Amino acid sequence: MNRIHIYKQGAPDRPTLLLLHGTGGNETDLLDMATAVDASATIISLRGEVNENGWTRHFKRIGPFTFDQLDLTKRTIDLEKFIDWASAHYGFDRKNIVGLGYSNGANLLSSHMFNFPRSIKGAILLHPMSGGLIEKMPDLLNIPIFIGAGNNDTICPNDMTHDLHHKFVTSGADVTLTWHDSGHAISPQELQKAAVWYIRHFEK
Repeated sequence: MNRIHIYKQGAPDRPTLLLLHGTGGNETDLLDMATAVDASATIISLRGEVNENGWTRHFKRIGPFTFDQLDLTKRTIDLEKFIDWASAHYGFDRKNIVGLGYSNGANLLSSHMFNFPRSIKGAILLHPMSGGLIEKMPDLLNIPIFIGAGNNDTICPNDMTHDLHHKFVTSGADVTLTWHDSGHAISPQELQKAAVWYIRHFEK
């Protein structure tokens, strides 16, 4: 697939970390964070294909808190196709993928998990807002999910994060929701908690 991305081979027995950046970012943004979480993991980091007034995104939106659902659905399917292609092309274990998304990337990851349950084995969602419209709640029983959120985040309203958390819990996922006294930026404490959560679930 002709999509801009970075691939870094890790230890064969470790998970592959699928990285999805936030609005205005690119495929390099979360590399250091991924290394902090798991220095031995394989990394596949994807650049969004949407240009919003010069800002790179993974899917279109109608307004600050309103997604373009048709485009989100398309991009969600495209992400699943990309994962299938990348695992076949690079040869990493298709059943051993953990998502790591920030903001817009975390929202796309959420949509992907709701629409393609068990395609990935868990996710770190940093400052997510929503997974879009869900026609039928999927079976995500015991899938581990970490949600990091900021109490003073004006870009991702707290009530929307709570709603997303509720939907994941309703689907049966094993959700850890952590709040931090920060805005939309990822705090060091948030990253540290995400790394500890990751070790607990994937260092077995």
